[in-house]
Amino acid sequence: ADLAAWRREPDAEQQMLGILADSAYRFSGEVSLLPPRALLLEVGASLDLFGGWAALERRLRGDLDGWGVKYRLVAAPVASGARVLAGSQDGVALLTQAQLLTALSNIPVENCGLEAKTSRCLSSMGLNRLGQLFALPRPELTRRIGPAALLHLDRMRGLAPEALPSYQ
Repeated sequence: ADLAAWRREPDAEQQMLGILADSAYRFSGEVSLLPPRALLLEVGASLDLFGGWAALERRLRGDLDGWGVKYRLVAAPVASGARVLAGSQDGVALLTQAQLLTALSNIPVENCGLEAKTSRCLSSMGLNRLGQLFALPRPELTRRIGPAALLHLDRMRGLAPEALPSYQ
C-alpha cells in the first residue's frame, strides 16, 4: 500500500540519455546510444589519458552522480559483452577477452538479450548459463537457437564484429 509509483516518460528518458551522451564526450570521442537505456563509450584510448580504469571510473561516477541518475558501469573489451554484464553487475573492469568470457559464462541465459522464446527453450533443455551454451559445438548450438541468436552470442564474446551507431 505504501509503494510509490511513477509513470514512465519515454521521451524524457531519451532526452536524458542524449544529455548524458553529450556529457560523455569529455571522456571519449566514441559515444553510442543503444536505446532505451544504454550509453556506450569506447574508453581504451582514454585509460592512459585519465590514469587507468580506477581514475576514469571515479570521474565517470562523479559526472553521472551529478545528474542524479541510476546507472551501472562496466568496462569490457567488447561493447555487447559490457552491455550484458551491466545488466547484473556494477564496477567491473575486464581488460582481456579471457576475463570477459569467464564473466559472461556465469550470466543466466535469460539475462543475455536473447529473445524470451529462445531463452525458455534453452532453459527447458537444462541450458541455464551462458557458459553451457559456449561449451556446445557451434553446429549443435546453431541448430538449437538459429543463426541470428548465435550472432548475438558471438558479438558479446567478440567473435563477430559489431558496428555501433555513433552519437552526434
